[in-house]
Amino acid sequence: MPANNLLHESPHLRRSHAFRNDLCEKSGPATAQKDSLAESLDTTLATKLDIAEIKSEIKLLKWMIGLVLAGIASLILKAFFT
Repeated sequence: MPANNLLHESPHLRRSHAFRNDLCEKSGPATAQKDSLAESLDTTLATKLDIAEIKSEIKLLKWMIGLVLAGIASLILKAFFT
């Protein structure tokens, strides 16, 4: 997927890209340093939306594991008491 499409689809990438552009405009001639800093920020930062999404997935996994364990427990109880 081209970088231009990524910038249109992802709001946190747009913000990171805007931060990179601000950094480039305000700092001066050290473009290699600015580009490497901006690139590392693009790949390492997690937004609140990312964290909320992961939390909801963990909550779903907990429910799924609980239901599987309850099903296994019911089969074990059925095997011993019927």
